[in-house]
Formats: sequence, structure tokens, C-alpha cells
Amino acid sequence: MAERYIEYSEQQQQVGQQRVIELIDERLPQLQQRVESIQDQIQSFRQENEVVDPVQTAGQFSGTINTLQQRQQATDVEIQENTSLRDSLLDQLGLSLEEAMTTVALSEAPRYQELLNQLKDKETEIALELGRFTEDSPDIQALREQRDLILELLREESSAVLGEERVPEQIREQVTSPNPIRLSLTQDLIGATNQIRVLNVRNSALEEAEDEVRQQLEQMTDLAREYDGMNQRLNTAQENLARFTERREELAMQAAQEAQPWQTLEEPSQARRLPEEDNSVMVGLMAGLLAGAGAAFLAEKMDNKFHSPDELKQATNLPMIGVIPYEGGLQRVEELKTQSHSTETEELSAEENSSPTLPASSKPTILNNLSFNFSEAFRSLHTNLSFMNPDFPIKSLVVSSSIPGEGKSTVTLNLAQAAAAVGKRVLLVDADLRIPQLHQMLELSNQHGLSSVISRRVSSEEAIQQATFNNNLYFLTSGPIPPDPTSLLSSNMMKQLAKEWEESFDLVLYDTPPLGGLADARIITPLTNGLVLVAGLGVVDKSMFKDVIDILGVPKTTVLGTVANGIVQGSVTDYHYYYTYYYSEKSRASSDQSESSLVSSNGHNPPSSRD
Repeated sequence: MAERYIEYSEQQQQVGQQRVIELIDERLPQLQQRVESIQDQIQSFRQENEVVDPVQTAGQFSGTINTLQQRQQATDVEIQENTSLRDSLLDQLGLSLEEAMTTVALSEAPRYQELLNQLKDKETEIALELGRFTEDSPDIQALREQRDLILELLREESSAVLGEERVPEQIREQVTSPNPIRLSLTQDLIGATNQIRVLNVRNSALEEAEDEVRQQLEQMTDLAREYDGMNQRLNTAQENLARFTERREELAMQAAQEAQPWQTLEEPSQARRLPEEDNSVMVGLMAGLLAGAGAAFLAEKMDNKFHSPDELKQATNLPMIGVIPYEGGLQRVEELKTQSHSTETEELSAEENSSPTLPASSKPTILNNLSFNFSEAFRSLHTNLSFMNPDFPIKSLVVSSSIPGEGKSTVTLNLAQAAAAVGKRVLLVDADLRIPQLHQMLELSNQHGLSSVISRRVSSEEAIQQATFNNNLYFLTSGPIPPDPTSLLSSNMMKQLAKEWEESFDLVLYDTPPLGGLADARIITPLTNGLVLVAGLGVVDKSMFKDVIDILGVPKTTVLGTVANGIVQGSVTDYHYYYTYYYSEKSRASSDQSESSLVSSNGHNPPSSRD
């Protein structure tokens, strides 16, 4: 008998750890395949778009745009300086720009200058001869004809130089008697004008270059967003793979170190030989006692569930912020799906995920006839959350569980009801983009929801639905199930929406998939004030629950506390017993009529609410 007990102890020490190791061994190939798949996607992405790192390339484009803008600013300054110089020179010279250009052109034409000198000499000669002869004398007439010939030659030369037949008299005088300073100013004027034209051309080229680079930046930004999402998924997959690998090594090492079976401390003494009849009775009695003790011990060892809040609190060392009793007197509207979540996305169509819109005059049956203790438990949960940090009240939180079927969805809905009942504007978001249930529980339309808003197919205001039974309560269903929920929840649009909702509502609640094997809840939690972990008593697996606690620690996730869900009569704590003792059946009946109904999704077996 002693040898059998020793053998049994060895087996029991190995069973628990070996079971976890086997589960990890089953998950490791899937995680490795997930990592390799994402790496292949990243490689294909780089080859298709001919870019190694879109984020780095987008940064280079941003730097190029900054450089172009700086050059444009410098060019604008030069244009202003040359414009001021040109205007000042125009005032000093008293000429228009065209006249100044004409002056310079003619001043630099040798033939025109020679004809001007001849004209000047001829007019001087005419003036001298007029002292000797009259206007009508043949000599004066001959000189005037010679002067007119020179003028005709000047017109032809100016036409050849300027393309004009006639030069203003003012310009001719300036050209005939050139002033070096005035000529220099005129040349500066033309130089400033030409520089302005060059700078304007440069500015136009810089603007065109900036527009082209900006278009490339917009394209690269879209690629960078997609690339960043793939990198985040890769990091998450690698973290999961590393964590599971490390956990397996720890369990293997722990199994080797803690393999200490029972030992025989003292050999059994030879008992006094009894008569054959007495000996048979004693053997039967001892066998019965040993069988009963062994069965009880085996049942205790094989039971891997939490059955009381105290067990849950001792196992987690997390604050317990809520204790929800089992509510067994209600009928469910319909049996909700409780199938386990997988890490791969289920391909469901939007039509299969939609339900008819709730009529304005109707109210879901699931919201009626709740006991006082059940309703009061959620008021207490809401109060505990409200007073966690009075200076910085909780504006948003995530509700999740370790596995499906623990009641997280109905706990979230009841908590939203409790907050709305005290006057808070509450938004309940169904962030379970894999197996959503909120629209089924409340018979809401799911044609547009969270996935539609993140994808920018509809606005947030269009997708949010107001409860017909409480004006303070609003719902955002999941919407059509996307092919990659993790990518949507990791997007910048999701971060922007979370911030906007915190500003628009007093409290935002996110109902997310279970934490076991899925990263959705851990992606959303950093966008909120923290996570509430629901544990279904009699449902949650201890080892899985502890693994989830370990997952939440890498990286550090803010866990506000746990909620023990589904306490049956006889296991109620002192905290919950107070309500049963203090309120009579009559008081509870009247309270049920006056208080706002909370949600319950109980079946015939505990816990009180299951996803």
C-alpha cells in the first residue's frame, strides 16, 4: 500500500505540469508559423513597393520638404530685396522700366552712337551757318537735308537695335549726352529686374518639387501605416512565442527540481495476528477508509477550478472589486454562442453578423426582473471603480476574461447599466471583432459598427446607437467582422476614436475577446485607464487564469482588479451576505420595481452570466 501511495504522488506531481507543457507544445508550432507568416508578408510588402523601411523613407521625404520650404523662404526674401531696389531706382531715374532698357541698349550700340555724334555735329553746323545765312538760303537747306538724312539713319538703327522705329526725344538726349552714374543706375535697374524674374522662376520650380515630394510622402505615409501595423503584429507574435518558450523551459526546470514524491519514513510494524473473522473486518474497514481518503484527495487534486472569491484572491494577489451573485430565476432571450476563440480570424459575412434594429417601443427581455442582490452587486462594482482614484476618475476601461463563457459580456453590459442609472453618459463598445455578441443580446443592428468606423466607411456618430430604455446609455456594436481584427485595433484611427470618446462620454466600456491566446484586449487597454478581469467561478481554469496573469505582466498591463462572477448561495462572502440579511424579500420586491433593471444572461447553472 505504501508503495502505491508513493507511485501515486509521483504521478500527480507530473500530471499538472505535464499537461501545461503539452498545451504549450501544441501552441508553439502555431505561434512559430504565425511569426513566419507575418515575416513573409513584410518581405512581400517590401518587394512590391520597392522600399525597405517606409517609416524611414517617409522621414526622408519630410526632410526634403523642409529643405524645399527653407529654399522657398530664402528665395522670397531675395525677391523682396530686388523688388525694393528696382522700385527705388525707378524713382531716382524718373524712367519706366522699358525706357531704362531702351537707354542701356542704345548706349551700348556703336553705330547708333556714331550717328548721334554726326547729328550733333550737323545741328551745331546749322546753328553756326544761321549766323551767316537766312533760313531760306540754299546752304541752310542743304545742311537741313543732311540732318534729316542722319535722323532717318538713326531711326533705322534704333529699329535694328530695339525693334522700334522711333526713339523718344528724352531717351535720345540721354544717349547723346551720357551720364556715367545715371547709366550705372540704369544698368542696376535692369539687373534687379532680371534677377526678380530668375527668382520667380526658381520659386515656381521649388513649389512644383514640393508638391511632387508631398504626394510621394502621402503615398509613403499610407505604406508606413500598413508597415507599422505588420510590425506590431510581428512583435506581438514574437513576444507570444518567446513567452511560451520561456514558460515551457521554466515548467521543465520546475518539474525536475520539485520531483519529490512521498517517502516511507518508517516501515510498518507487524500487527498482531487476529482471528480470521476479525482480520477480515479490519481489512475491509481499513480498505474503505483508505479508498474514501484517496478518492477525496484525488478529487481535490483533479479539481482545477475556482469556487470562491477567496480562492481567486489568494491565487492572483489582485484587488477584488466586484462579487456578482448567481441569478438563476430568469430566462435568456436566446442561447449565446460560447465557442472558444482562436487566434485566427473566422470568416463571417456582414449579413450573418447583422440583426434587425430594435424598435423604439420595445425593450429586450433580458433587461427585466432582476433580483435586488444582483442589481446591487453591479452598483457596488461601479462605486468601487468610481472611488479607486477620486482625483483622476476612471473615464474608460476594458472588460475581459481568460477564456470564453465566464460572463464578461453580460458583466460589461450590467456595469454600463449601473453607471447610466446614476446619470453618467455611458458608451459600451463591442470590441470583440471575432465573435461579437452585444447586438444579439440587445437585438441591435450590426450593419455598421466599430470596424466600419475604424475603416472610415461611416462616422462615429452614424454608427453609435442610443438605448431606447435609457437616454444616458449608448452602444457601438462590432460591425462586420474584418479579416484582420488586430490590425484594425492597432491602427492610429482606433487611438483617435478612443480619445474622442473619452471627451464625449463620462464612461467608455470596451467588451473584448478573452485574453487566452488573443492580444486584442492588451492592444486596447493602453488606450484606457485599465482592465477589469472577470473570473467565472466554477468555469475558469486555474492554470489558464494564472497564465493570463503572467501574460498581462509582459509588458506591464494596468489591471484595475478582478470580478468574481457567479457566486451561488452557500458560498457567499460576508460582504455579499450583508445584502441578503439587511433587505427583506418585501424590500427587494419594491426595489426591483423602482430601480433600473440590469442585464443578466443566466442559464440554469452557475455562474450568473456567460459570454
